[in-house]
Amino acid sequence: LWLPEFVGSDILHTPPTEVVTEIRQGYSPSTVEGVTYRGQVWGFPTEVNTYLLISNKQLLKEAGIEKPPATWDELRALAPKATRKEGGKVVQIGFLLIKGWDSGVVHPWTALLWSNNGEYVAKDYSRVLFNEPPGIETLELELDLIKSGAADLGFTMDDFVAGKVAMTIMANWWGAALRKGLPGGIDNVLVTPIPANAARGGRSTTLQYNWLWGVDKSSQNRDLAWKFITWLNTPRDGGSSPMGIFLTTGLNAIPARTSDQQAHAARLGDSFVKPFVESLRSSRTEPIIPGAQEIKTVLQKQIEAAWFGQKSAREALDTAAQEANRILAEKRR
Repeated sequence: LWLPEFVGSDILHTPPTEVVTEIRQGYSPSTVEGVTYRGQVWGFPTEVNTYLLISNKQLLKEAGIEKPPATWDELRALAPKATRKEGGKVVQIGFLLIKGWDSGVVHPWTALLWSNNGEYVAKDYSRVLFNEPPGIETLELELDLIKSGAADLGFTMDDFVAGKVAMTIMANWWGAALRKGLPGGIDNVLVTPIPANAARGGRSTTLQYNWLWGVDKSSQNRDLAWKFITWLNTPRDGGSSPMGIFLTTGLNAIPARTSDQQAHAARLGDSFVKPFVESLRSSRTEPIIPGAQEIKTVLQKQIEAAWFGQKSAREALDTAAQEANRILAEKRR
């Protein structure tokens, strides 16, 4: 997300050719893209996260829902069934829209946008595209969930953990909270692909983001630093790299390196984590564009304005696009 700023500020040292080759060969294309800016790989990917549809099995069963929605039409039809009232008060909802947090708002929305054959930004970074018809339809889908009562903006992520929400779109790192706090634990969770809009010919696509190990350009020990980072991320005796061991045992995270995922298949193979690992085959990296954080914050605020009835979907996204394009133009100077 901040890679363009680091590169633009001339902070990072360009990796040696052999390091770039190792990265391109050892990681999935989408993960390599996540550490690439303007055609240059800048470091070793570390932890990787994706977003998927997370459901409470018990609440789906009680609502008579046999399986989580795979399409937008199914999401619209099924989510309201899991909303429940007591004494006129909503005590349980079918779908959680996460508010007040930029990634919680924008990442799920972007996954739905891509699953609607939409695009976030032009390939040359000249302008954003999220306010085109696929983007408007994506925000209108979320507004439909609010209007139907499936989503209630008074509910939070804590309510999902408390067993009061049937479905939401979230990342794999949330698993620790679900294992600890959700009634029924992780066995009460079902993880499935992002619903796609079949009407537009969309295919389920999710967003991934990852971190990277890079080297400071001003370091007096750049060569040694690259040797150390390479050692840290290189498999030992055909097994895991030291970084893979740390990520899976110390952080309970998904390592980005493909061979590390294979070496730790047992740990990464439970019913919660495995779908996230599998989603890496078809995921797309969070857009690596100049001013990405600023643009994400702008988009979050406008999406929330639409959620709260202050703007239409088109008005909100056009406003966000106008400001985002200003940011992109400013970064090009």
